[in-house]
Amino acid sequence: MNEEAFFIENEKQKIFCIFHEGDKHKPLAIFVHGFSGHHMGMHNCFFVHAARELVKKGYNVLRFDFRGSGNSEGSFLKQNMSSMISDLEAIIRYAKKNLKFNGNIVLIGHSRGFFVSLFVANEFKEVKALVSLAGRVSSTKEWWSAVRLRELYTRGKLDWFGVDFPFTKEYVEDEMKYEPEREIEKLEMPVLLIYGKADDVVPACEGIRFKELAKKCAVELHIVPEVNHVFTGEKSKQKAITLILRFLEKVF
Repeated sequence: MNEEAFFIENEKQKIFCIFHEGDKHKPLAIFVHGFSGHHMGMHNCFFVHAARELVKKGYNVLRFDFRGSGNSEGSFLKQNMSSMISDLEAIIRYAKKNLKFNGNIVLIGHSRGFFVSLFVANEFKEVKALVSLAGRVSSTKEWWSAVRLRELYTRGKLDWFGVDFPFTKEYVEDEMKYEPEREIEKLEMPVLLIYGKADDVVPACEGIRFKELAKKCAVELHIVPEVNHVFTGEKSKQKAITLILRFLEKVF
């Protein structure tokens, strides 16, 4: 199993990538990590496990760190929606030009990574499918309550599960420029949504909301009991991987 680590450059900063080489006649799956995540996905290395299972079926896989995360250059404190969208666009452009696959791409986004993917998928004809792993769907105005926004503007930072992250007013205003509903309504590709009933970060109702908004695409929604936000445990990971493989077999 050939796994190659390398860097690409975007806006004069290096982005760390790992390519899992499969069959050049099969699609490329790009794993897109979430807020405070990295190329391994989360602390239980779910992306690594999933990537290797996909490669066994011939799929090519690319994992990467957004600038400011993991092994990539840049500051996490300067990471925002615009920088993450720019990074994912750069990754796709690089893949089209330099990696061997059949030209078709599926974006597999975890949490905020799926939210970012929504604003990139429609830009590239090569993106033929989307997968949400506990993906956020709602806009920032809906996601953050008025109380939380007042906390941000008063304290200059927000508490995130007991940790202060210095979200700035500029950070929030950048994110508020992006309206997911419009992107979802434009989507015409197949979409797989996987959510856990035990997720206390992104509730399963986000998947239901996506399905209600999607007007032009086929949506497959799975709400899995006992699965949490980071797919803890071998059974949770394997369930998600099985659903992804079945979906890819149907799409490609």
